[in-house]
Amino acid sequence: MEALKGTKKHTCRRRFVKILPNLREWLLPFRKLKGYVAPQENFRDLFDEAREDAGIKRWPENSLRHSFGSYHLAHFKDEKALALEMGNSPEMIFARYREQVTPKEAERYWNIRPAVSAKVVPLVAR
Repeated sequence: MEALKGTKKHTCRRRFVKILPNLREWLLPFRKLKGYVAPQENFRDLFDEAREDAGIKRWPENSLRHSFGSYHLAHFKDEKALALEMGNSPEMIFARYREQVTPKEAERYWNIRPAVSAKVVPLVAR
């Protein structure tokens, strides 16, 4: 597990993020690089530009976090472990993320792997 420290006042506690097999595959090509995984400056602008280039018009706030929580709970069925990773209580995890997706959808989500494709839009720092 990797320890991450939050940057906002209410998240300045360490969190342990388990690197699951599919995340490992996404990060593996970058293993010899040094520095941050995502750009530290202008991230939101770069993210929005990449989103628009990919043809994604609507992006709800915290959708990556909510997707992670919903798919994790449906697949691994462990609200305590998920609460530890997300910095919430198990009760909050259960109330917010339970039954948002089916176990079959969650299995597909956790099997998303990188593939070489012209449709992939990279998020590159400038």
